[in-house]
Amino acid sequence: SRAWDGETTARPQPVFSLCPQLTREFFTKELSKHYQGNNDTDVFSATWNSVMITFGCCGVNGPEDFKYASVFRLLTLDSEEVPEACCRREPQSRDGVLLSREECLLGRSLFLNKQVLAVLSRQGSSSMETWVARAGWEAISPQGV
Repeated sequence: SRAWDGETTARPQPVFSLCPQLTREFFTKELSKHYQGNNDTDVFSATWNSVMITFGCCGVNGPEDFKYASVFRLLTLDSEEVPEACCRREPQSRDGVLLSREECLLGRSLFLNKQVLAVLSRQGSSSMETWVARAGWEAISPQGV
């Protein structure tokens, strides 16, 4: 886009072609404001947990996203660096056995999912695009309606 003074300004790049308004910045902000950890009754958090487990990622940009996730930090009393959904599993599925829950929750790199959501989106995973678009929709729609 062009600024009034003729200079080019950078626009946030869409993470997914399906919903161009869903940018990396949007997901990072929504995750930090609304994510509640292992709360399966909260649709937003449950969707994020499914995305992170299914695709072996941790947040949008990596584990550091959870340093600023205010609700998550409050609910865990700052005792966990990352949610359990960020932990590596064998196999990488909801039923997979955690390699080490304790080490993972302390944020130890060897036990964390390594993928970054934005990198996965550039690889063209349409199933991941659908999951994450759902999380985005849950964030922007009133009361998940």
